[in-house]
Amino acid sequence: MENKKLNFLDRILEIIAAAIVFALVVLVLRSVVARYLFGSSDPYTQELTRLLFPWLVFIGSALAIRRKANLSVTLVFERLPERARPVVSVVTSILTIVFLTCLVVKGFLFAFSTWDQVTSSLAMRKTWFYLSVPVGGLFMLAATVEDLALQLRRGSSLRSTGSS
Repeated sequence: MENKKLNFLDRILEIIAAAIVFALVVLVLRSVVARYLFGSSDPYTQELTRLLFPWLVFIGSALAIRRKANLSVTLVFERLPERARPVVSVVTSILTIVFLTCLVVKGFLFAFSTWDQVTSSLAMRKTWFYLSVPVGGLFMLAATVEDLALQLRRGSSLRSTGSS
């Protein structure tokens, strides 16, 4: 059941990311065509592009973490003794959780501090631009907590089978 929920969340994130990519392609194409055909483009296309790109980055980052496809430097990790690797992995996850928690909290504080500011072309609250950071951070945080729980379960099952 838990796996179905995770797959559902992955699918939702994929759909959101795909919709954003599609919208970005359409907006940029429209802007380029308008610039070459009419000599200028609509200012709202630039604002929408600036709004959507950070959302794509943070949703994509959350998907990458969930799939373990995020960039990692394993040079030091691979040289560690086999018994130290799980400990280092758990500590790394804990540090990531601390960082992402700060990112989410500070991201929400900053996003809502811009509530009274609006964009020039769309007359849209700038908060929507900055909410990508804490919302994407929440998805990344959930994936990291889930991974840590899996690591800890795996570690405890290894200890229980090793002591028998």
